Amino acid sequence: MSEMVVVKRIGEEFYGDDGSSAFPSLQELYLTDMPNLEEWQIEPMSAGRKMASFPCLIELSIDSCPILMVHPGIPCFVEDLTIVESNEMLLSAGNLAGLSQLKMLEIQNCEVSSSSGWWDGLQYLTALEELRISECDELTCLPEGIMYLPSLHTLDLDENKNLMSLEGGGRKPQQPTPFFPALQDLEIQGTDTLAALPEWVGGLTSLQNLLITECPYLAMLPDGLQHLTALQKLDISDLPQLTMLPDGLQHLTALQKLEISDLPQLTMLPDGLRHLTALQVLHIYDCPQLAMLPDGLRHLTALQELHIASCPQLAMLPDGLQHLSALRDLCITSCPQLVMLPDGLQHLTALQYLRIGECPQLARRCKREIGEDWHKIAHIPNVKFWPLKEDGEESGKRRTFVAKFLSQLGCARCMGHS
Repeated sequence: MSEMVVVKRIGEEFYGDDGSSAFPSLQELYLTDMPNLEEWQIEPMSAGRKMASFPCLIELSIDSCPILMVHPGIPCFVEDLTIVESNEMLLSAGNLAGLSQLKMLEIQNCEVSSSSGWWDGLQYLTALEELRISECDELTCLPEGIMYLPSLHTLDLDENKNLMSLEGGGRKPQQPTPFFPALQDLEIQGTDTLAALPEWVGGLTSLQNLLITECPYLAMLPDGLQHLTALQKLDISDLPQLTMLPDGLQHLTALQKLEISDLPQLTMLPDGLRHLTALQVLHIYDCPQLAMLPDGLRHLTALQELHIASCPQLAMLPDGLQHLSALRDLCITSCPQLVMLPDGLQHLTALQYLRIGECPQLARRCKREIGEDWHKIAHIPNVKFWPLKEDGEESGKRRTFVAKFLSQLGCARCMGHS
């Protein structure tokens, strides 16, 4: 139901009186753009007794219903709940405590302050597996109740501009019950005031995927990251104050994909990356101060995909690349200082794709049949080049676009460039 601006109440008249159960087969319900809807009666009366209602309702979305109250509470069989721009009282313990089967909860653009108490209802969601909180600008610290949810495996914090702390307050992390005991996926993005990550991040022993992006005041990453021994994917991007990556990254021996992008202050990568022997994908984008790559990359013998884009100070690639025996995809974009490919590249027999774009000196040396470096790449089945076509500001915009494009689609798919 949507855009019913005159509807103020959903009660007995909505359900009818021809049975003992209301909407016995309904699995999905959406209430959207109903600004005057004040009350939704979940247990209507029929023939003097309460009717069972929505016994099969699995997915419920409430969007732009700013004054809605649900009585006595949200239907208890719901497994997937979305609340967008709606009454903060929908998050109360009275509404959420009975949702013993709720597995996914998304809260978006709800003006609920951290001190209001309305977040307290989240602590009762013991079956919850996924929680996404976005665009809640009144949220300044993480609701403590969610930190102990035993089944939560995905936490996505997106565009909560005033989220200053992830500590949650209250109990200290060294006390018996661990924080987020089952968490596998953590995304932190678009928090304009977050200056530090808490120590408990290093205790997420089940964590497999970690994304940290668009945090303009985050200047360092905690040393505790070294304890994330189950981590398989790490994405660090758009952190303008970050000057270095922690040496502890070398202990992430299960890491399979590492993406580093939009780090304007980063000048070097830790040599400890050599210990990431499970790493299969390495992306380095938009690091304007990065002048060199560590020779220790030679030890990444499982690496299959290496993408480097928009690193204008990068003047050379390490000779150790010749030891990346599993490498299938090499893409280099917008690195104008790169002059030549390292010796030994011709020995990479697994290499199937080479993409070089906006690297004019490198492109000249790799010219088919006549370039000085052609013999290093002649064995690669798929070789593509694209030239530098713009100057000045437009060129900068294009470099950023290229990096983002490659990040999403992968260089091996950039077949349209010529």
